[in-house]
Amino acid sequence: MARTRSAQYDDHRRGILANAAPVFSSLGYDRASIGDLATACGISRGALYHYFASKDAILFAMLDNHVRDLAAALEAAVAPLAAPEARLRQAIATSLALYAHSRDEQIVLLNHLGVLAAEEQARIRGLEAGIVTFYARLLEALDHGGRIDGRTRKVYAMMLLGMINYTYTWYDPHGPVGPAELAGRVADLILAGISSDAAVTPAPERC
Repeated sequence: MARTRSAQYDDHRRGILANAAPVFSSLGYDRASIGDLATACGISRGALYHYFASKDAILFAMLDNHVRDLAAALEAAVAPLAAPEARLRQAIATSLALYAHSRDEQIVLLNHLGVLAAEEQARIRGLEAGIVTFYARLLEALDHGGRIDGRTRKVYAMMLLGMINYTYTWYDPHGPVGPAELAGRVADLILAGISSDAAVTPAPERC
């Protein structure tokens, strides 16, 4: 007979994912064992398997939740705002705040997504593509110089995301520049370029 799920089943799953994230982040997915994960969660291996069928299942759920949480947080953060600049600033602040609190999940996403099966990778990458589109639209609304079109919209969105997605490699949210200040400085830098009327200088032709 199948075991009955408790009313707190989803909360317990979330707790396991939160405790597993620093294990994957510090040890790496390949080196981390089910025993390591169970120890980090303070439960037995059997209890861990009650919530997740495998280590792969934990990784997929972790990344899926992380990207979905970010996408939902971004949409909610900008929904009350009408001004394009305010929307961009709030989106950047939301991304950096989430990364500051979910640093391990971000490290796992950027370093271990390739471990998953192709179909699972595609699902995560589809969610990520939605976030790229989200930022591209925010930037398009601020473009006064004709920089963004069908050819360049992803380029500009990825340049911005490249600035904030890899902050885990150098940024300390407890250091002298807090997440809110960092978000403001990133937004200032982006806005100084994308919203200006100056024409884009083309790259020199190769000989």
